[in-house]
Amino acid sequence: MQDLGTKAKGTREAYLRNFDRFLTRWETTPDDLYSMRLADLDSDDRRDAKRIERMVKTHMSELRESEYSAETCRQLRKSVSSFFESQDLELRFKAKDMPKGSHNGQRAVNVGQIQGMCDLMVFRYKIRNRAIVLALKDAGIRISDLGALNVGEYLSARIIENEAGEQFRVFLDPEETQKMKTPAYIHLGPESIKLIDQYLQERRDGGEDLTPDRPLFITHKDTEYSRKHGGRMAKGAFTGIFNRLKKWMPNNGHKISAHSLRKFHRTRLEGAGMPESWVKKLQGKTSSVYSQPEFTGELTEKYVACYDALRVFGLGEKVIKQMNERIEELNRANVEQARRIELMEPAFELARRFIDKERMLDSISEV
Repeated sequence: MQDLGTKAKGTREAYLRNFDRFLTRWETTPDDLYSMRLADLDSDDRRDAKRIERMVKTHMSELRESEYSAETCRQLRKSVSSFFESQDLELRFKAKDMPKGSHNGQRAVNVGQIQGMCDLMVFRYKIRNRAIVLALKDAGIRISDLGALNVGEYLSARIIENEAGEQFRVFLDPEETQKMKTPAYIHLGPESIKLIDQYLQERRDGGEDLTPDRPLFITHKDTEYSRKHGGRMAKGAFTGIFNRLKKWMPNNGHKISAHSLRKFHRTRLEGAGMPESWVKKLQGKTSSVYSQPEFTGELTEKYVACYDALRVFGLGEKVIKQMNERIEELNRANVEQARRIELMEPAFELARRFIDKERMLDSISEV
């Protein structure tokens, strides 16, 4: 399927998997399908012209009856259509032929679930695993992109502070994403920075020489992959962390995944007022070339301003600021009240003297 060359690896694999499913269902081969399409187009019977399309629709209906999602059915249609498009034999479907239903994908986690994930990490590598969760939450990038980061990129990131003195790290250069090869402008907030710094110190204390080219996150398992890549965590190692969490988390733990943190990142930042196209730049998604806040400094300023929406621990800068403002307001009120009492003191003195004089006159009159 030559035209899949421009698609991401995961998409290519999904297309090929669904195309194989279609071939198995109809007990045929790609060559037989190609010959069938040519014969149908040359047939004098107009009913033959749509034979492949009818096979696709039948298969989609069977999948829906077997409780497969509408998205799976659409993937099947796309995979078969892609095969014929590469042969310049395009299939034709009507809008009504498309499977009904929607799929929202992995649900975004909430603050309580992220706190729960961190609380459950009490075994080995707890600092590393907590750092991974909070880094994914703060940066909104994929696990493949987080796994590709090196110690040098993290340590050389520009450090900025907010009004409360909290540190943020802004990577100097955009990171090319592993999946789509688009730039991701990585920003990390104080919650993830604190854990990553603890994790790196833990590795230093263990005797590791943290050279700039060392992976930011490493595996401790002795596998062929880890030996070849200097201990760098593979995608499966990250996924394994969340698979274990699914078993430990109560209630909706089955919805926990690295991608759910990516959705949390986008949902919360957009809710805090960050433009959608700016969030896409942070996450490494394609966005408008006419909006370039990464070059004006506005992307970083907006991230810092909106960071309270990403917090899962602590009160947050805005809440603390509001509390301090309230305390100052009460202090001002107390000072003002004391000043008023001070100004009224002479009047109180006169009143007291008047009362004392009246009492004295009453005593004389009684005598």
